[in-house]
Amino acid sequence: MPVQGALCQSACKFCRPNDNLDISKQEQKRRLADRQRDPLKQWKLSRIDAKAQKYWKAYSEARDKMLERTHTVTSPWTVVRAGDKEHARLNVIRDMLWRLNYPGRHRRLQRPDPAVVLPYDKACYERGLIEA
Repeated sequence: MPVQGALCQSACKFCRPNDNLDISKQEQKRRLADRQRDPLKQWKLSRIDAKAQKYWKAYSEARDKMLERTHTVTSPWTVVRAGDKEHARLNVIRDMLWRLNYPGRHRRLQRPDPAVVLPYDKACYERGLIEA
């Protein structure tokens, strides 16, 4: 049994959503250009970033296979449409809070935006919810 499945069946509280933060090729290109121009963002650059745009299609295909092969009932993937970085981050936080049960929680206020955070399934590609 996979580790995550075993932890889910134990008494252990395990909260690590499988989030796939998804951006478009154009957004990645813009972010990489910002990192090259802005000295405060240059620390984020890596050698592999130079190849990211060139291998976009291959990386996307590998991501698609990974999502399909590792998405399970006990450890499902969540797609986060992360083109707007701030909106995506706030919704990931909302999603984490929404999944947890704690005193004083107001579910309605913490629910993530379903247009930003959504459960993965193969239909996400057909509906254009995951960038190709």
